[in-house]
Amino acid sequence: MHQFCSVSQSTESFLAGSAAHVPLSVALKSQLVCLTQNQAVLLGEFQDGDLHRLALESPASMGPLIDLRELALRQLGRSTDPRRYLPFEVSEIALRSQLPWATFAAKVRPPSWTWVEVMAAQGPITPAGVGVLFEMVFQESKFFKQSSLATFGQRAVHSGCEYLIPKWSADEEVTEGAWSEPPTKRLKLLTQNASHGHVKHLPIQASLWRFRGHLALELSLRSSLLSIAKSWKSYRSGLFAWSSLTCAAFPFFDPFSVSLEMVSLFSSQFRNSDTFREYMGHVKLVLRLLGRDILIPPGQWSQLLRGLGKRRQRIQLPRLRLPDVERLVDFALEEGRPDYARFFVLARVFLFRVKNELMGLQLRGQSKARPGSIDWHSEVEFHQSKLVIHLRSRKNSPEGATLVRRCSCKDGPDVMCPLHALLGQIADMPETGERSRPVWDFTWSAIDKFLRRAVLVLKLGPARWHAFRRGMAQDLLDSGSTLSYILRAGGWRSGAFLRYLTGSSLDDREALEFTVNDSDSEAEM
Repeated sequence: MHQFCSVSQSTESFLAGSAAHVPLSVALKSQLVCLTQNQAVLLGEFQDGDLHRLALESPASMGPLIDLRELALRQLGRSTDPRRYLPFEVSEIALRSQLPWATFAAKVRPPSWTWVEVMAAQGPITPAGVGVLFEMVFQESKFFKQSSLATFGQRAVHSGCEYLIPKWSADEEVTEGAWSEPPTKRLKLLTQNASHGHVKHLPIQASLWRFRGHLALELSLRSSLLSIAKSWKSYRSGLFAWSSLTCAAFPFFDPFSVSLEMVSLFSSQFRNSDTFREYMGHVKLVLRLLGRDILIPPGQWSQLLRGLGKRRQRIQLPRLRLPDVERLVDFALEEGRPDYARFFVLARVFLFRVKNELMGLQLRGQSKARPGSIDWHSEVEFHQSKLVIHLRSRKNSPEGATLVRRCSCKDGPDVMCPLHALLGQIADMPETGERSRPVWDFTWSAIDKFLRRAVLVLKLGPARWHAFRRGMAQDLLDSGSTLSYILRAGGWRSGAFLRYLTGSSLDDREALEFTVNDSDSEAEM
């Protein structure tokens, strides 16, 4: 726990020692201790606007506050260590206590702080805490509705740093911020330290106010997490698994000081080395965000992975081939749900990651979106015998993807034709409805529940939504389609797949098997 040792002396000792001659009231000194988390080096980070708000009740204290700041800068200097924002008492607790890590992390987290703030300051955090952090970032509207903690936006506004609030939000339910000025205007605000706008006459609330540097670190963390915006739940699951192991076997150790003992024990719980690599990838993400490395020599790490690779077991995951999907379509029609039948057709033919790419399908997604906005899902075009779907974003194509499929009704009506399936769904949509609304009227839970029941009744095994992708890919390969076409059609991009492609001992079928089994997971539906 030594990595959490304080980077400065305490605010209390500095006020009682070097700054004892500065005339400040007891109440104001107590407030300074609270705001700095008792870290004296932070006294030099107060802006003029902050000091003005601290002196609202006693204007005469403005001069002494400025003197205190200058004295702190001269004697303590400035620090760039993110841990300067952690409570000063963290080091004392870390050095003297024998608490389990989870108890220690919970004990030292200030009551008004979120786990995002703790991690931004590189403070003690548990894998379970990172899982909660993901919920705070990616389900902000839902999480903070049930929490007494303040959102990033609320804290930034109260701290006079509303210019740090990004226009984007990782939570898809949160609309874009109201800030509409160009970047040059926002950057100019960063230099305006003398005034805090509409909050300069408001007293500081310790539960809401934060140092600008701490907010900037949190913004950086939130920006970094955008890289897993589509798969954060998978990362959360992997971290919960790591939490179970470390809490049971290494309760007094920092779970992110990853040692050979931890990794070896963790690896013994996996029968498939690729699954183990994936779970360790979730842990490595947190290490990168914390600026740390795995405490294992590279040679030992490589040898461990090579050894695990020898016991790899190939498991063929469920696949819904053409006859299976035709049975599902017939079942949906018999149940009086043509919309479900059409959904199954499009899921197969377009090799969609169903929940992310098909469920939110729109005819004219951009029609109601502001210019340059990303607040839309898709656009649909019909060209004679072709159906064209433009996705604003796809897993391996964040800048968007265009998917084209042709009508398959060559010798008469084909129930598996994607063009006529979507045309049929459009015909059932209310004429007065917005063209920007999703084409499906049912909920995800409803169609998901129906699929579970259908595969059970039809005895199709444990097939789930990714089985549509795997089955279609297998059918394409069997029909003679090239691997490059299948990869483009399914939006797959796998470096491991490319390595298999160059191996002379592996044929096309094995390469595809590796790709469809390892490149996607049910968590990324």
